[in-house]
Amino acid sequence: TTRRTAARRGSDTHVNITIAFEESYHGTKKEIQVGLMETCDTCNGTGAKPGTVAENCKHCNGTGQERILQQTVFGTVTQVRTCRVCNGQGKIIKEKCPTCFGKGKVRRNKSLNITIPKGIDNGQSIVLQGKGDPGEKGGPNGDMVITVTVMPHKLFTRRESNLYLEIPISFVQATLGGDITIPTMASEEKYTIKAGTQTGTVFSMRGKGMPNVRNEKIVGDLIVTLKVSVPTSITDKQRSALLAFSEEMGDDYNYSKKGFFDKFLGK
Repeated sequence: TTRRTAARRGSDTHVNITIAFEESYHGTKKEIQVGLMETCDTCNGTGAKPGTVAENCKHCNGTGQERILQQTVFGTVTQVRTCRVCNGQGKIIKEKCPTCFGKGKVRRNKSLNITIPKGIDNGQSIVLQGKGDPGEKGGPNGDMVITVTVMPHKLFTRRESNLYLEIPISFVQATLGGDITIPTMASEEKYTIKAGTQTGTVFSMRGKGMPNVRNEKIVGDLIVTLKVSVPTSITDKQRSALLAFSEEMGDDYNYSKKGFFDKFLGK
């Protein structure tokens, strides 16, 4: 009985795409060009030149496998391996198709529309099952694996589902407190800082981070760090005002730094 060669799954197709940070937050749709293997139209997938046919391999009788008998101390051992003449195809093509050169398939570029889910992170992949190259001998198609590169944002950095943001505030805002505007990925939010806020103060805004890629209803937080901005140049009038302010604050303010170093040095 002639044995048929085993069906083989098609290979996976790997694609890399780049999206903006905003697209990873909102989700998006993309049209991509992908090279996929398809049945050759010239030979209808036989691999043989039109007007000719592939012949059964005489070495393996069309099975794609050959049996090797080996004599050992335990007796005769039969080893089955891929036929070395037809490379497991079971067929010999004497006159190959001029289009596919005997492969029976050609690679063609195709347009494919894909959906990028909300919350996808840099380096994560989308797997489209059965969208890769076709299999052999009736085997299933491989998968298409789309790896996503997310461009960095000019303001936000991401760690898992949380976003991190540094907001500069003036010395006056830090001292007196007041309302500031916090940008988020969706819009802007008002936030009231307390009087006497120190540089490096951190607070969280719940649910203002990135959606979870597996469940977009789960959203991370926005972690905000306040940085007091110190001017690098001031006018004479501003210098006089600052000196007057320092004098008005008195010894408790002006010698706080000295007191800190006294504690540090153990005095």
